[in-house]
Amino acid sequence: MLGDDAPQGEEWIARRVAEIESALGELARSVPDSFAPVVKRLQQTIIETIEATYSTSAETTAEIQAAVSAPPGPVAAAGTVSGSALSTPGSVTAQGTVTAGGSVSAGADVTAAAALRGVNLYASAAPDFNITGTRVAAWLETATGRLGTASSSERFKTNVRAASIDPRVVLAMEPVFFEYVHELEERERRAALPSPHSQWTPDYTVHTEVGMVAERLHAAGLHQFVVYERDAYGNAMCDEAGQPIPRSIFYEMWPVAQQVAMRHLDERLARLEQRSESA
Repeated sequence: MLGDDAPQGEEWIARRVAEIESALGELARSVPDSFAPVVKRLQQTIIETIEATYSTSAETTAEIQAAVSAPPGPVAAAGTVSGSALSTPGSVTAQGTVTAGGSVSAGADVTAAAALRGVNLYASAAPDFNITGTRVAAWLETATGRLGTASSSERFKTNVRAASIDPRVVLAMEPVFFEYVHELEERERRAALPSPHSQWTPDYTVHTEVGMVAERLHAAGLHQFVVYERDAYGNAMCDEAGQPIPRSIFYEMWPVAQQVAMRHLDERLARLEQRSESA
């Protein structure tokens, strides 16, 4: 039998549950209050660290973001470096891929253990760098834009045979002087700008170029020396008649055609000399 002061029925249980809930509610309110000073001190430490690292005036979010996007020294990453733009006066080094929606600019080298890709790649110091040691000619793969070299050793070749190139066709190709259309358009655009304007250049110079015409080589059957238009997937593009569209010339390979022509002329000269000696 239970005493008079012992817990009795559902009313007592409900009262005890209400007391427990009230106690838990008080505890829940006290937890954030007790941690508030710690959080505040942590926030202040973070702010002081950022200011000490970048500058004493780095008090705004914009200034901090500018310091992050243009770090004062080298940038090194074990993985991927990614952003809208990355600029640093030092070097950029990554074990993975370097990716930017904008530009990647460095005062020193940009080095990646994997691929370095971009719509436009500039090597601003290259024109003034004189290579005096071992070197190879660079080739650009038209389908992918990848830089590489073309092997000439017989170890990498098979089915080697004499090139069937008509020397008379090669000799018929006439070098020409010309101006690029986009250069003429650029001169007209600059001349039409209001003065003063940063790009207003009434005396903009259109340079005279020298070379050959790709369509003429194509029409003469010298297809091996013509570069044709390709789509983004590397497939050859054709005109309405189904013919490939010439874009440029393999000037690097043109000496091969000239060698055929010179051999032809040398053989003709030798035959003439023989006739002259026997006459």
